[in-house]
Amino acid sequence: MKTVAPAAIIAGTCAASQSSPRLLSALDPALVILVADAGLGTINLVRLSIDALRDRRVVVYLNRFDARSDLHVRNAQWLATREGLDIVTDIEALTTFVEHVATTATASD
Repeated sequence: MKTVAPAAIIAGTCAASQSSPRLLSALDPALVILVADAGLGTINLVRLSIDALRDRRVVVYLNRFDARSDLHVRNAQWLATREGLDIVTDIEALTTFVEHVATTATASD
């Protein structure tokens, strides 16, 4: 599995850029980590970014997620159920997810 930290940042911040899809094609990552704020505007941001990441394995990390916030919980549920995305809300879960993808990618090589 290739580890390229800037790939997720590029996809999330420059989704409209023509260079992002070319860069992702050149890097061909096994996984793209899309980092999004857990609060207001999350669903729109993630949906726009996912459009630019079609045909890529994506996990969405909801930054600053607070399980006591109704908005944060509803955003996570919406993205998981309506968009069918893999959502993680803490670093430990993200680490486990990445390790699983890495193990799977290594086993298939």
